[in-house]
Amino acid sequence: MGTLVLTGASSGSATLQSTDGTTTTITLPGTTGTVLNDATCGVCRAWARVNASGTVLASYNVSSVTLLATGIWKATMANALTDANYSYVGSVVTLASGSENMSFESTTSASNAGVIDPTTTQFCYKTAQNSSNNSQPHSFAVFR
Repeated sequence: MGTLVLTGASSGSATLQSTDGTTTTITLPGTTGTVLNDATCGVCRAWARVNASGTVLASYNVSSVTLLATGIWKATMANALTDANYSYVGSVVTLASGSENMSFESTTSASNAGVIDPTTTQFCYKTAQNSSNNSQPHSFAVFR
């Protein structure tokens, strides 16, 4: 597999032909920002590393992480996914002895104000230590 570099105009289309004669057309949008290819399933669509106060330390396709209540967070993706049928995983950094965990919240599993069911751009989750909500440093990734 080789590398393809496109330069020049930021809109239009390019047709690629493989050695066996099959072709694929790539359409480039006329807008700025990250272009996500929904034709490839299973790739990481967004990820973030977040400190205990909610500052995003590093990320891809994450515009913000908001602390809704102690240990209850809402992540917002910069570019919408095709639908809300994605998978997300996460981990919590261990700061002290105890059992840290991360769970993903929906309106049916949490009574905290502001918690939403996953949408194409947002989802909520909880960080906890010893079964009590606690704002911990953490990471998450979204796959579709």
